[in-house]
Amino acid sequence: MHGPVPARLTSYPQGCKPGLSTVAAPCASGHGFCVKYRRVGQVKYQSVRGTRQAIENWEAVVELLVQDISSDVAYCRWVTFLLDTGSDMTIVPRTFVHDNAFPFEKRVGLVPLLGLTGRVVTAGVFEACLSLVSPRRGTPGLTFRMPILVPEEWYGKHAVLGLDVLRQIHIVSDREFVSLWPQACGECPSGSK
Repeated sequence: MHGPVPARLTSYPQGCKPGLSTVAAPCASGHGFCVKYRRVGQVKYQSVRGTRQAIENWEAVVELLVQDISSDVAYCRWVTFLLDTGSDMTIVPRTFVHDNAFPFEKRVGLVPLLGLTGRVVTAGVFEACLSLVSPRRGTPGLTFRMPILVPEEWYGKHAVLGLDVLRQIHIVSDREFVSLWPQACGECPSGSK
């Protein structure tokens, strides 16, 4: 069995666009995408067992290409997503897409959506294709064809990339980046350990 192999950053993330990382090792060669963490809001201080400790909030936001495949409307748009392991499904608010995208009559379901505010909103379920586009020409990105939730009301600054997508990839996190790697496409060859 191989231990962890460090990835090499080959392209630095720019804003919400992902950077590119590469790794070369038996059974683990390939490329992944890195997203830089960024601090959100002010640092708050809290007393823990008599010691003053800083509480910081961080987020990872990445831009994906969203395509409506639920209807005959040819629609694509870049949308920024917050990586959220606390959300079961991916959410693209109606206000983030064009009026013609994801027409209500083409929804495949309707579900109540409960957020952190405790408020329940209704979301349509639509078929979509989400693509993480590689920053380097000739390097394939990651594509996910799946149902997404499209709520009519939304109070966040970003769409939400939920566990329905995040469980399809490998996620590696350190102090500066979260890296998104494609799932392995096969078994290690015999004799490779």
